[in-house]
Amino acid sequence: MPRNYGSYINQPTPQSQPIFGRESEMKKNNAGGYSFSVDHWTMLDRFLILGAEGNTYYASERQMTLSNVHNLLQCISDDGSRVVTRATQMVLENRVPKRTPALFTLSLISKYGDVRAQSILPSAISIAARTLDDLTYFVSEARRLRGWGPVLRKTVANWYNSRTPEDLSYALAKYVGRNGWTNADLLRVSHPVPSSQAHNALYRWAVGKPAEGLTGMVLAKEALARVTRESDMVELITHFRAPREIVPTHWLKSKNIWKALLPHMGITALLRNLANLSEDEILAYSNWDVVDLVCNALENPGNQRVHPIQYLQALMVYSKGSMVAHGKSKLWSVVPHVLTSLENGMYNAFKNVKPTGKTFYYGVDVSSSMRNGSIAAIEGLSPALGAAVMAMALARTEKHHIIRGFTGNMVDLGITPATSLSDALDKVQLRNFGSTNAAIPIRDAMANNIPVDAFVIITDNETWGNGTHVSQLLNQYRQKFGRPTKLIAIGMTATEFTVTDPKDAGSLNVAGFDAAAPQLIADFAAQGL
Repeated sequence: MPRNYGSYINQPTPQSQPIFGRESEMKKNNAGGYSFSVDHWTMLDRFLILGAEGNTYYASERQMTLSNVHNLLQCISDDGSRVVTRATQMVLENRVPKRTPALFTLSLISKYGDVRAQSILPSAISIAARTLDDLTYFVSEARRLRGWGPVLRKTVANWYNSRTPEDLSYALAKYVGRNGWTNADLLRVSHPVPSSQAHNALYRWAVGKPAEGLTGMVLAKEALARVTRESDMVELITHFRAPREIVPTHWLKSKNIWKALLPHMGITALLRNLANLSEDEILAYSNWDVVDLVCNALENPGNQRVHPIQYLQALMVYSKGSMVAHGKSKLWSVVPHVLTSLENGMYNAFKNVKPTGKTFYYGVDVSSSMRNGSIAAIEGLSPALGAAVMAMALARTEKHHIIRGFTGNMVDLGITPATSLSDALDKVQLRNFGSTNAAIPIRDAMANNIPVDAFVIITDNETWGNGTHVSQLLNQYRQKFGRPTKLIAIGMTATEFTVTDPKDAGSLNVAGFDAAAPQLIADFAAQGL
């Protein structure tokens, strides 16, 4: 009887080996299994959204950072202008939890970008660096790479000149300096030619020279510095809509001062100050007017740009009722209403999408490798916790869905969209162990005859468990059910690996905690193959 040699080629391949005929396209991942590699531009997106801070289970922070820097340099070499545009777009669309990865990327442009890329750098920084904190971070990173020169001077000068007098006054009053640089330092070294008389007056004020015609928040700061009575301070804060940063520190223990600040406090400032408000018993059951004001602001930020992860970070801190900051302990009573508003605000911060009517299977990786590291340098926010939040956020849009965890086996997380965020995080932490087999969700659906339109695998892509490669099992699933089921892999760490087949038009890679993820996934799931 003739031997069927071809049967050996078509057999499913274990994840410990590359797929036959695809060896050149696969690499051994950090866990020892074989995965496909994402292209340079997908890895760029992962870095812009996730950053590279903190060790993963298999790779150190240094390894992660160097790997991403090498990728950034390759992208800059291929098309520096595209890198500038992408980094700026991510910030402008509020898709990134933190702006530092984008600003670091732009600092590399100042050194390694071609003439065209560097020519659009000033306008990019005027958008991506929203605050003086951002600008000084960019300058600090750029100065590690290069000296002051025309490109850097022009970029910094343009940041100041591109602000309206009102916005510039606010920035100069709110931030004296950050990251080892003051406004005076940057203005002296960049020599901006004032674009208006108002700019000239503000520049003179910032460097300590006599200035006439000051307006805006700089004028407010001067007025607040002279106040000696609390009632006058409250009146001026209300009149100027002054931010907390320009109020002299000794006034910030007063409940009346905080009550004056709250009605116009920006959402990001409010998220940062929940602990302070609670410790001073301003945000407490004894002040229902304040509780109502804060909860309404958290759930209805209007047009203010805030990322879901900023809400999540505030919730993780506030729910503990204690923290240590600058060597001092803080304690407060947690108001459940605030927790609910933080959770609602987080879900609202994801870009709203219309339900597709498709059936989704959300597979949440809770294996050991997802326990280490942090997303966007947020302490305690492991990839596993982030994966659970992403699954719940996505599932709130689609009526027909399944949420299950996986390691080397199926894990019943007991999570639904109705589960509170705090409970979901606790459930994931209790089950965060074991090997990784990212094909488990597809295997589970096949074994239980579950029809699925799209599998969403939320993972670090470090799959290595015993079993068939995800892409091969997906093809088996499609053949069994006769449907063009999609696969979306949400990468929760900024590595180069993916469980998806780059040649499969029905597979998509998304960077974890991209605020646009629900829309990207819905659009992709609704498309035909």
